[in-house]
Amino acid sequence: SIPTGRRFGDVTGNGAVDVVDASRVGNWAVGNPSPAGTPIPAPGDLAELVGNVAPFNSPGLGETADTKGPGWDANCVRLWDVLDASNISNEAVGTDRPVVGELVPADGFDAATGLPRRGTVCAPAGNARPALRTGIDPLPNPALTVTAPFDTTLVYVRNYFEVRFDDSLPGASIQAFLTVFRARIVGGSGTRIPEYSRYYILTADPGPSWGAMDSLYQRISSYPGVSLVMRSGAGTVRARGATGLPNGDLPPAIRTGLAISSPVPRVTDPSDPTKYQLRTYFEVGFQDTVSGSLVGSFLTTFRARIVGGSANGLPGWDRYYVLTADPGPTWAAYDSLYQAIARYPGVKFVLRNHGGYVFARGRFPLDTARPAIVNGSPRRTSPSLTVANPADPRWVFDRESFSVRFDDSTSGQTIREFLTRFRARIVGGSSRPDAHTLNRYHIVIADPGASWAVYDSVYQAMRAAPGVEFVLPAPTGTWVQVRDP
Repeated sequence: SIPTGRRFGDVTGNGAVDVVDASRVGNWAVGNPSPAGTPIPAPGDLAELVGNVAPFNSPGLGETADTKGPGWDANCVRLWDVLDASNISNEAVGTDRPVVGELVPADGFDAATGLPRRGTVCAPAGNARPALRTGIDPLPNPALTVTAPFDTTLVYVRNYFEVRFDDSLPGASIQAFLTVFRARIVGGSGTRIPEYSRYYILTADPGPSWGAMDSLYQRISSYPGVSLVMRSGAGTVRARGATGLPNGDLPPAIRTGLAISSPVPRVTDPSDPTKYQLRTYFEVGFQDTVSGSLVGSFLTTFRARIVGGSANGLPGWDRYYVLTADPGPTWAAYDSLYQAIARYPGVKFVLRNHGGYVFARGRFPLDTARPAIVNGSPRRTSPSLTVANPADPRWVFDRESFSVRFDDSTSGQTIREFLTRFRARIVGGSSRPDAHTLNRYHIVIADPGASWAVYDSVYQAMRAAPGVEFVLPAPTGTWVQVRDP
């Protein structure tokens, strides 16, 4: 509630607008707690309502009938800034300013949200969620970065986060989130895996320390309705197209797709002579902090060129598709090149791919026939990559292995697109003429990592993929040796 007689500018609540009020707001505007050790008032706090006076948005004062109350900027975000402090300071020394010194209306808080009343101009349209638009706007103050104390090569944009909300969260709740964190949406990603679709948001600056940025990150993570939050390195944000970030030496933009104008030479895999790799084709992911010059040096060293990329896969797996100079026809020469790429400074990962993956990415005509199901599966007596279900730790799964059944009407092209999307390969299957509805492929995917949440999200994404009838995870021990009648 708003105390009777409280006036705009009187953040201390002593009944007057004075230089102490101006000093506190001035500190809050630059991210300093005042008094020391106290949190900076956020929307929903009385001090924020009475102290955030600019823009004035006259003639109203935030009452029920006002179309846009004081403090809401052009983006409908409430931010502390030096104009708040300047106007309160002027009022304190006798220079009359709009809003400052006026009585705060009793209905200045919205009873439904507990936040300052937005007015009709800033009210969301109905209860619809903000549109999820792919891309990113230029950032207004790109120099706001902070270095991770545990790894000084990691530099993060300290007020930039990528946030996914629960599917059931209504638009009004998302608007409340934006108000609480004094944030605005600057872009988004609608990936092919719905669980990773997310908004790119810019918050008020938490300050230059890692502790302040991490505290803000933890608050966002625990906010009701938030299912995923990611902080991003400056390199990642640069690559997404935000201009003017520190280190103007930008890596090449990642363009999704693949363009190869001539056949790629092959090399036979000695571990399985029925398979081959494309000996000049690699998929390379760089660390977030890598500069454009380093990527250029990489291309020069390996006499390589970029022929495509992927910028909408799993978080952390954005990568370039590159063609190198031909290492020669032997597996040893090919593998030596692969190892050299993996060790190159700034390289986060490198993937070598057999021809089937590259065909599925669109370079060559796709085979519309469904892959044959070969009964059996490899012997995986003690999978080293496992993950336990936190709800019942007795259930431990081989996190790379699954069985997948596709609908009878699913085409071979759709199955190959599934394999490409999840970086999977078929290693066996189960084919039963007497019960064809149980026919399925045994697949091994790229390791999703040790987190149960990520493993489960990939599992759920596979279940929801086009053409899939069911997906079965693989508890450890169940694939000792699969033999079908």
